[in-house]
Amino acid sequence: SITTFVIPNVTTSATGSYSQIVNRNSGQVLDVVGASKAAGALVDQYTNNGGTDQQWSLVAVSGGYYTIVNRNSGLLLDDPGYTKTTGTQIDQWNDTSGNNQWWNLVSAGNGYYYIVNQYSGLYVDVSGASTANGASVILWTYAGGYNQQWSLSAA
Repeated sequence: SITTFVIPNVTTSATGSYSQIVNRNSGQVLDVVGASKAAGALVDQYTNNGGTDQQWSLVAVSGGYYTIVNRNSGLLLDDPGYTKTTGTQIDQWNDTSGNNQWWNLVSAGNGYYYIVNQYSGLYVDVSGASTANGASVILWTYAGGYNQQWSLSAA
């Protein structure tokens, strides 16, 4: 079962504070492809370049869930189209108040978290455990691999 808890050192956009979300396997950060500000732009992993498209704010919504807001676009990390299909690439979208934009951070130990979608129950995952720039960030069932584990670091 999913354990909900307060995440230490996480601040909200109301304070103007942002974090980079770093993959444990690759060391790369959650990134919006092409630094796009468009709704529907896909999310990948990329080497930290200091861009605001790689900076995210966690905003508490309800029941221990968060929206994850991109600093560059102001759009939310999103399970596209309310899918429960594994392998679907995550995107950013306008705030719809939908639970497909709500995420729970579940401790994986050692300061890492699994990021789990409230609607689908699927995990944020780097496809194929890739370490390459531009690798797709997808929804996947729990596998426990480092490619599903993320840390937060001040941007």
